[in-house]
Amino acid sequence: MTYFQAEDVLVSNIRPYFKRMWFATTSGGCNADVLCFRALDKKYAYLLKSIMFQDGFFDYVMSGAKGTKMPRGDKTHIMLYPIPLFSETQLLKFIEYNKISFGEGG
Repeated sequence: MTYFQAEDVLVSNIRPYFKRMWFATTSGGCNADVLCFRALDKKYAYLLKSIMFQDGFFDYVMSGAKGTKMPRGDKTHIMLYPIPLFSETQLLKFIEYNKISFGEGG
């Protein structure tokens, strides 16, 4: 079992083309078919969420998936997905915009 906490990004690794993902609002546990991504610094959690919620992320996962009937993402391949780094100023603007956009602040 993999333990997750609030603001982790959980991605189903079975049939990634279904694009099942959750930005955790609580802590808990998930099985091995769910990948748990955690920003090393909490201030990057919204950036990580926004990047991984894009179709481009799932296209990338599918480009390395194995299997035909129930494809699974290749964890090594997924970990190579590029995540851009922002300056502190850009990051703060990004966080504020996303909190307002998702009804979490304002």
